[in-house]
Amino acid sequence: MYCMVRPKCPDDTHLHLQLLLTSHQSSDSQATNGTHHAPETSDFVPGEFSIDEYRPMRIVVVGAGFSGIVAGIRFCQKIPNLDLTIYEKNTGVGGTWYSNKYPGAACDIPAHRYQLTFEMKTNWSSFYASGPEILQYLEGVVEKYKLGPYLKLQHQLVHARYDEPTDKWLLRIRKTVYASNGEHTEEFDDAADFLFTGVGLISRWSWPEIEGLKSFGGKMFHSADFDTGEQTWREAAESWGDKRVAVIGVGSSAIRLVPALQDKVAHLTGYVRGKTWLSMPFSGSKITELVNRSSL
Repeated sequence: MYCMVRPKCPDDTHLHLQLLLTSHQSSDSQATNGTHHAPETSDFVPGEFSIDEYRPMRIVVVGAGFSGIVAGIRFCQKIPNLDLTIYEKNTGVGGTWYSNKYPGAACDIPAHRYQLTFEMKTNWSSFYASGPEILQYLEGVVEKYKLGPYLKLQHQLVHARYDEPTDKWLLRIRKTVYASNGEHTEEFDDAADFLFTGVGLISRWSWPEIEGLKSFGGKMFHSADFDTGEQTWREAAESWGDKRVAVIGVGSSAIRLVPALQDKVAHLTGYVRGKTWLSMPFSGSKITELVNRSSL
């Protein structure tokens, strides 16, 4: 049965509603009064449940940076009967701002614009927030919205495949296990109705292909994994006063790293393949004035 409204013509005084009935016949069933009878061999069985009864929904979020944290919050707020797990490969939340611990790590977007619209922080210590302060902000968001029970830290997604027969995402997860004889990894399987990936671009960083790099005898640091053990980079740099340092690249990380490190080492050289471009601060001189204030 189809319903069609005929447009009003100049000589019409009312809209006319035309009801079109269609009937079809087949060798298996006879249409009566415009209604088809289902074949007796149908396997369809009506479900027995309340109209406001929500089916269980299993969702897996990969990553606990900005994207994963927001996804976890919104899923909990919007989806009834939710079974949620957030897998994070690091030992803490924060994503980029957990991993990036290189000298001078900070955001080049004004702090008041680099935050969640539903969780605004007004007392940033600087117009351009440092990495540790952004990490502290994200940890506070996780605590406030009670995401802790859903988090599985040191759990890394190894493989994901969508299985059409079951309408499920089949996952392989690798977790770190601590025992009396040391730590090791174990793998297990998981499944989800929906898979949300909040994996950042630098979560799988790599060394550049430079001849002789692997045979370099000194200590090497990558900005995406500036590992100084239990020390902060400032504490570690106290013993670098007699070191010669080479910085390769002139991206945003190098632009932050070089001025932070240059007065703490004996000699620093930057190796640049091409030119880079730096814009004026947002709103020019007005922002410079704000940055130079002791407090905002």
